[in-house]
Amino acid sequence: QEAFTVLVPQDLPPSTRGMAITYLNLCDLITAEIEKTAGSDDPAVKEEGQTEADEDFSADETEAEERISEYLQKAEDLLNTPGLPRNGNYAFVCEKCAPVFGYYGRFLAEAEFRKRAEAIYRGEG
Repeated sequence: QEAFTVLVPQDLPPSTRGMAITYLNLCDLITAEIEKTAGSDDPAVKEEGQTEADEDFSADETEAEERISEYLQKAEDLLNTPGLPRNGNYAFVCEKCAPVFGYYGRFLAEAEFRKRAEAIYRGEG
């Protein structure tokens, strides 16, 4: 939620597609934080400039995986929102988001979003 507050002005509602992209970006951020702290047994190890907010992402791997799973589901649900226009913009978002789902092992979602994008590009959307 905090990412949306920062990325979206308070007087404008966030777009469904934009929120889905943000959730997927948060998955990648969490993964990067896990990889950055991997190999360090000292929980006090902090890089220069790291803030208390950054510590939220250095939680244990199980919690991080749960958070990633939750964000992936939210992104998928947003991209499956009924009534969401299936136009060129939607196709572009699906095409760009599909590999992220695959990276995290959600191969059926990856295939479905690729299929949707291709259908729209062919004029079948």
